[in-house]
Amino acid sequence: LIGMSGVGKSSLSKSVSKTLQSDQIDTDTILRNNLQMSFPLFIKNNGEEKFLEEEERTICSLSFDTPTLIATGGSCVYSKKAMDHLKSISHIIYLKDSIENIKSRIENYGNRGVIGLANKSVEEINQERLSLYSLYADSVFEIGHPYNFYNAVHRLELFIKDLT
Repeated sequence: LIGMSGVGKSSLSKSVSKTLQSDQIDTDTILRNNLQMSFPLFIKNNGEEKFLEEEERTICSLSFDTPTLIATGGSCVYSKKAMDHLKSISHIIYLKDSIENIKSRIENYGNRGVIGLANKSVEEINQERLSLYSLYADSVFEIGHPYNFYNAVHRLELFIKDLT
């Protein structure tokens, strides 16, 4: 799963994987454990470029023997190498929603370690990433408005079942 920070990749993948009886991983969780600090602190201490390198390394290390739902960080699309690796091991679904809807669910983007936030607004970052999400997506799943978590989970389960 790819998409803007806050779109629901982590929360939706956790619920959907249970119903589909598949494994689930969150690359942000793996990366945070590897870094042993929060994303904002790592970015402050090491810079965005180093963060993106670590994110790329984390994604490129992934391999699976069983069906696995992968929730990625929103900035993974900045790495062609990471996205090429994901394409080689998975079917990439772009979770798409308007930035207005996403922002209504996120209290503070500053706590999330969003790449680019130091120099751009969330809207500008989203606009910058839209073409990348579309470029790498094998399928697009529209979250829908008004947002209802349980409805989105159910619809995403059916969407993924139709792909298999």
